[in-house]
Amino acid sequence: MGKKPVIVIDELQMLKEIYTNGGRGLLEKLFNFFVTITKSKHLAQVICMSSDSLFIDEIYNNSVLKKTSKFYLFNSFDKKTTVEWLVAEGINEKTAKRVFEKVGGECWYLQEYLKDPENLDEMIKSEESFFEFYLGGLEKAKMKRIEAFLSVFKKKEEISFGKRTTDIDLMKELVKEEILFYDPNSKGVKPQSRLMLNVLRKVV
Repeated sequence: MGKKPVIVIDELQMLKEIYTNGGRGLLEKLFNFFVTITKSKHLAQVICMSSDSLFIDEIYNNSVLKKTSKFYLFNSFDKKTTVEWLVAEGINEKTAKRVFEKVGGECWYLQEYLKDPENLDEMIKSEESFFEFYLGGLEKAKMKRIEAFLSVFKKKEEISFGKRTTDIDLMKELVKEEILFYDPNSKGVKPQSRLMLNVLRKVV
């Protein structure tokens, strides 16, 4: 008694192209339902998650959700947490700091490193190959535009995009390709990971 159910929907963006028979978007109906059972009737709590940050920004600014929900960003570990974790796993502090500078605080990268320290160089090479393959598939003019756009990260780790329209299509494409990450909270744009930041600084 007194407990409310919590509804969790992961990878919400998978529903964005689905429409009901009447042509009305399923998500629109779904969010109206969520508002009813949470804010209006207090029957449950709803948590929606998505790895598509541009999609989250779009739905979070929907008039239905604007004053009925909160946005939370689940990010990778910061340097302090990463170093503490690696040290707890038996890695010396100097090496732990070097690992963070190379690949950042993403759990998958850190777990792969802990399985085998030799994986560090392989992860770096793999990310470089991915980015070079992406660039190699572009027309020369577009490749130059993208390289110019990404060159800002040679000196910065994040840029504020806000409501600028300049190169917004490029930004969206790079987010979709998981080269960049868009933060709906700060309106900032940065490389998808610290590893990608290092790749961009080396390749671009």
